[in-house]
Amino acid sequence: MRSFTRNTKIPFVIILFSLWISESIFDITAYAQVTGTTDNNDKHLVLFDKILHPFTNSFITERAIRSAAEAKFNTYCLVTHESIKGDTRLQLIKQTALFCEKYNLSCLPAERLSFRANTLDRRNGKWITWKNGTAEPILSPNTNDFWEHLERKILPIVSLSTTNKSIIGVFVDFENYFFKNKKPGNYYPVSYDPYSLRAFQKEKQLPIEEIPYGKTSSWLIENDFDNAFISWQKRLWVQKSVVFRKKIDRINPKFRFFIYPGRTPFLTEAVYNNWGTEQAPIVLAYAGVQSRKTKYMTWPESIEYSIKNLREAEDKARLHNMCGQFISGLYTSNQSWSEEGLSRIAQVIANQTDGYWFFYQRFKNSPYQHKTLWNAFTKANQEIHAGNTAYRDAPFKNLDRWAADTLNQFRNFKAQDAPIKELDNRYRDYSNTTLINANIFAIKAKKNDVVRITISGKHKGSSPYYLDYQIINHTNTIPLESKTVNTQSHNILFTVPEDGLYWLCLNSYYKQYTISESNTPLALLAIGESSAFHGPISLYYIPKNLNPQFECKIQYLNTNRHLDYRVNGYPMEHLNTKSHAKTMNISTPISEQNRSKLLNLTISGHNHADFNLTIPNRRIPSFWFLAHDDVSFDTTDY
Repeated sequence: MRSFTRNTKIPFVIILFSLWISESIFDITAYAQVTGTTDNNDKHLVLFDKILHPFTNSFITERAIRSAAEAKFNTYCLVTHESIKGDTRLQLIKQTALFCEKYNLSCLPAERLSFRANTLDRRNGKWITWKNGTAEPILSPNTNDFWEHLERKILPIVSLSTTNKSIIGVFVDFENYFFKNKKPGNYYPVSYDPYSLRAFQKEKQLPIEEIPYGKTSSWLIENDFDNAFISWQKRLWVQKSVVFRKKIDRINPKFRFFIYPGRTPFLTEAVYNNWGTEQAPIVLAYAGVQSRKTKYMTWPESIEYSIKNLREAEDKARLHNMCGQFISGLYTSNQSWSEEGLSRIAQVIANQTDGYWFFYQRFKNSPYQHKTLWNAFTKANQEIHAGNTAYRDAPFKNLDRWAADTLNQFRNFKAQDAPIKELDNRYRDYSNTTLINANIFAIKAKKNDVVRITISGKHKGSSPYYLDYQIINHTNTIPLESKTVNTQSHNILFTVPEDGLYWLCLNSYYKQYTISESNTPLALLAIGESSAFHGPISLYYIPKNLNPQFECKIQYLNTNRHLDYRVNGYPMEHLNTKSHAKTMNISTPISEQNRSKLLNLTISGHNHADFNLTIPNRRIPSFWFLAHDDVSFDTTDY
């Protein structure tokens, strides 16, 4: 069994996966000299591609590799559809390697190591079988067929690497893509298939019994062989792994494995210690850690939260015999971040570990724009190369995803139609309304007006207090100011650049706060990712154009649900309510004569309840008012 230390100088890897994209995403610009390098003494950034190169294509364009180099990645990981096989697949890898060499990138082909089994294999008992008896059409790792498939897939790539020096290894994928209902786990578990049981019986010189799928585990337990069966499999994996690695070393002893997704018995017992060497340590391409508890988590807390989770994940991997490097993944499927935020999380991961790998794939209705995302990752990769953290720690220049998803739907809304009075320099105290989480306020002001607002935190305890805020110009949804503060009280001061509507986006992540002073009326956006409260409240709403009733949705953020709801003084029993889990829909008729009056909603009954209070989406934004005299009735749409 081989062992080696983590301090071995080896490339640091960032991997970009991309699934599909047309060539029109590329800006055809002259290639500029890139700073990528494959020197083992330097950090490396790797691009793993399913978008720049459509993974069903049996050819690759030079522009895909050039784009990776221009974005300051320095290793390109090629994803190829399983239908592309044999010489065609090897020619694709070779062509990719040649382009990578031209642009000074390392090349890393990706291969699934789950091998499909047929009906004959099933009859022979060779399907991978979980302890609960679930069998899947994948070869058990205890069969000779599995190891023969493995060598046929990997050794030709190892041979290519001797003449194509940009090929540094292979990214091997052990994820389970073949489950039908609930996913039992990734590959490979201890397999309770009939073939393995027969091999175990032969090894132990026991009578050979034909035990069908689903009965193996119970037979082993009844005969007190369960632990011995597990130990036998693990020894078999190690023996086969040692032979496999020796065959690789005879061809290219520097050939490396990037292992995805993480801890399974097969990986921890055999791969972690036996597929790597001193010259070619493995890289654990961990599936990824949670970077924020919710989309409202403030950026400083997200950094701390990510680092904590990364440390725990790496520590667990090393407790399971992982020797080598540790990198962690991030994905475009995690759409709680903006392009800028996603790239900064990449830098957080790279600063904390040996690198990151980025699964870049296209989803239906994905909010991500390739050019914006590419620019963000280019900046992050430059900072990683330079060893800087200034970009990582700076305030966001673009809207965070939670705010963008809410505000972008109102781009056609006209500022003059917002039912709120303009800034008047009359100071207001809104501290009787306690806010929590994320809230978006509307402000209407004229050019050169100076907005003055004081945010007061009500946080108690030893954990740090953070508040993110952004001031957004409604005209173009560009942040005028973006800041994170960690004081209990903060004064927001900004000068209005032009007449119009402005959004104040506040985000405390479960910390309580109030607006203790404001020189302008405020209207709280009542839809989307906004309007979160703590404790009793009294709010006002314009019922004009409501036909025939007023409706709102209450979503509880904690378990305290003993609240009293009143609309215009009418108690809850006079309302039509629909309750489900932590969500309650409330509605009440609005008479024609009452549509010209402000509707007052009060919620009381528990001082520690946290809840969102939103209005069903309409074509124009809906607002709560914290004070009745902030409302302007001279509007056309309300």
